[in-house]
Amino acid sequence: SIAAEALRELIRSKAARRFDCKPDAVSITDGIVCTPHKTCALSDFAGLWVEKQFINTKLTYSYGAHAAHVAVDPRSG
Repeated sequence: SIAAEALRELIRSKAARRFDCKPDAVSITDGIVCTPHKTCALSDFAGLWVEKQFINTKLTYSYGAHAAHVAVDPRSG
């Protein structure tokens, strides 16, 4: 998703500053943020957030059908 990719890039940017390298040298795998020479836990970057929007230019319609079968006892109402 767009937000997940933006968060990934933000983490890579913050890790690059921490590790004094370029963001391209940072990888995130299995909860580990690493470069060829240094590593740390992904949880060390907790609290970071990004905000993105998804905009769709195509009209979409949802389809569905609903039905209810009701029985009324004529004696009791």
